[in-house]
Amino acid sequence: MDKTQEVTFHTFLKAMRKGKKVTLDRLSRGICSASMLARIEAGERLPEKIVRDRFLERLGLTNDGYEDYLQPDEYALWKSWKALLQAVENKDYKEADSLIAQYEQDNSRHSNVIERQFYLAMKGQLAQYRNMPEAELCALYERALRLTVPEIAYDKWRKQLFSQQEWNLLLEYIHFGGDIGRIEWEENPYIYQKAAYELLLEEFQKVVKDVYGRVKIFPKAVYYYGMVQMKQPKEDWECEKLLRLCRQAIAMLRSTGRMYYLYELLAIKEKLLTVSAQGALFEKEMAETGELKKVLSDLYKKYHVSERTENCCYLYWQTDNDNIGDVIRKRRKLLGLTQKQLCEGICEPRTLQRLEKNKTRAQMAVVRRLLARLGLPFEYQRMEVISDNYEAVVLYRELEKAANAHDEERVGKLLQRLVPLISMQNICNRQEIKRSMAINQLAQGKITRGEYVEQIEEALAYTAASADMKNLKEGYLTCAEIGCIYNIATRVEEQEAWRYFKPLWEIYNRYEEENDVEAHISMYLLVMKGIASHLGNVGRYWEANRISDRAIKESLKSGRIYMLHNYVYDKCWNDMECQKQGIATETACSGQAELQACILLSRFCREKTYEAHYCRKMKEWYD
Repeated sequence: MDKTQEVTFHTFLKAMRKGKKVTLDRLSRGICSASMLARIEAGERLPEKIVRDRFLERLGLTNDGYEDYLQPDEYALWKSWKALLQAVENKDYKEADSLIAQYEQDNSRHSNVIERQFYLAMKGQLAQYRNMPEAELCALYERALRLTVPEIAYDKWRKQLFSQQEWNLLLEYIHFGGDIGRIEWEENPYIYQKAAYELLLEEFQKVVKDVYGRVKIFPKAVYYYGMVQMKQPKEDWECEKLLRLCRQAIAMLRSTGRMYYLYELLAIKEKLLTVSAQGALFEKEMAETGELKKVLSDLYKKYHVSERTENCCYLYWQTDNDNIGDVIRKRRKLLGLTQKQLCEGICEPRTLQRLEKNKTRAQMAVVRRLLARLGLPFEYQRMEVISDNYEAVVLYRELEKAANAHDEERVGKLLQRLVPLISMQNICNRQEIKRSMAINQLAQGKITRGEYVEQIEEALAYTAASADMKNLKEGYLTCAEIGCIYNIATRVEEQEAWRYFKPLWEIYNRYEEENDVEAHISMYLLVMKGIASHLGNVGRYWEANRISDRAIKESLKSGRIYMLHNYVYDKCWNDMECQKQGIATETACSGQAELQACILLSRFCREKTYEAHYCRKMKEWYD
């Protein structure tokens, strides 16, 4: 495949399907015919967004942190989904019931099976909150599942390709007593359900290879499997097998920085270790498990968030979905362009006016040229670099893992292998590669902080130089550009940092005011970490603590653990500074206990540098 060609949805989908060696029939089953999928891959048909997403989800590629520019009707659909997800998460029964009723009364929306399945899944979640009888829940989840998985007997579904949402529906169906066909000779309900979980876990691990796809289902499946066993007498527990699965699930959460069912798995693990503990190693593991469980419990209680993963909404949340018209209008204003300047040689001013007001479905040929003039990606993107080369996608996933593990040598080698596989004529690719190289070189001590800032400024200038930004608060920036500005802000001198942090703070404050943080959660938690630290450093302790409190709560709600220790530590540091200066604080930081929590959380996330820093502070402050 020519790496300089335009990357569209259909070229990307075809390349990923072939790269994973998945047949047309297997990918399309339950969604459309294989012939229709062939037409989609040929570029003859563009399916609705939720169908596009389902195809990619079945291939293990989710929308999590990458911009999607949507047509007005698609954006309106996403907004309605988001409103229902928020209502279900908040247990706002009245609002959720009303939104579902509106959907059910609108017959024009019932032709899309994936949309119908979503609303049934949300009805199932509400029914669980209301403790509906298990038989009724089982029937509800079966109805939802069969919309895209018509055959649910084990010998049939094990040959299919599922999205995370479909795996979840199957899991819930089994959980509430569903029949997946004959499993050898088992007739006892408990033995049958236990065997069904085992088959699901076995098949899931065979076919789902991406760790970010696995982590959304595997921990929940292990938790359900453990709970069904623990309803039996202790002598009937398969402790060794269940303990191995718990460790595996917790390790998966640890490597991805997620907390889906983490508290529940720690509780199961603690019980298993109590029953089967032997020797000093088991005692150490049991102590570490209990300590981490208590740290999480204390945080959940303090921030009024449930300790338990109570719903499946995290499987449906997407981030950074934006209306094409809004993006173009905000970006134009950011760069200080008039409508006439932007549309010259591309379209009539009145066409742009209608587009910016979301009064028309945009013609993609026009949109591509407008986005290109605005320095925005117009190609299909599911990672920081843009490519429909399957090998490049796999390499970039490996690069992300290596970067998270702070393995700078491996990051450097992977970057060398990646660059020849992607188009460096694409400004977004040049930006990401230059930024990644600068971050890695700084970590290795190969460049100074000043040189690093210069290189990040150059990377940012590929799409929008900071000096050209006229109205950043109301403007539009890509995640990559926000990342560049954040990288600069954290490496310039403290007195210069606010110049970069302030506009980012205004952007994310706007998201807070609009109750839209969850739709931008990844970048929100990253950016606010830097802002909270900076505000503390310059003595704005109350503002820093307010940000940290909000970010801790959002981390707990969204099941993200990576930066929890940073935010908890920032509050401890602020309170210590206030004590030194005799300043009263409004926080309830207990000092030593919270610093110990930082040590345990950073240890769980394998952040050795932070752990060592917190240990030094413990000695400095409390010895």
